[in-house]
Amino acid sequence: MSLIRPEAARELSRWSEALIGALVCAIGLYWALFTGGGILHWIGYFIAVLGAFLCATGMRRARFSHDQGGPGIVQINERQISYFAPEGGGILSVDGLWRVTVEVRAPDGIQWVFVGEDGTLHIPIDAAGTDTIFDMLSALPGADFDTAIRAMTATEPHSYVIWRKPSQRSTIATLH
Repeated sequence: MSLIRPEAARELSRWSEALIGALVCAIGLYWALFTGGGILHWIGYFIAVLGAFLCATGMRRARFSHDQGGPGIVQINERQISYFAPEGGGILSVDGLWRVTVEVRAPDGIQWVFVGEDGTLHIPIDAAGTDTIFDMLSALPGADFDTAIRAMTATEPHSYVIWRKPSQRSTIATLH
């Protein structure tokens, strides 16, 4: 018998990185402000900044994560995105990506769409292992995490561009 409800345990687990970062930041601030000088005082400032960074990253990752009960499994290994599902799936190279979008579609739900030189890969956001996409996006220069987080909570059908290869930006025609 657990003392914590399963829903609460899932939420605590989801926000654990942010909570640990806040605790590290608090310890660093305590050392910086209340130790009375010396080397521990200066280490405290460094620890506080490190904790603030961990907290901010943890908050972004927690807002980015989603329940994982959907079809298929995602693996990112050696700069390669693999999605295995009962129907569909595929493998794309991260280096060969042209565009990453989140598409909100009424009947299909929300899904990641990776477009690259090897084809297109559609991944439901609730597939197992989609939390690793956050780490993969960190390697792409200019990835828009705020748009990704906003797309994950959207209800209206829309396509959100999270990242586009810099050389591809100039080839897309605009209507304005």
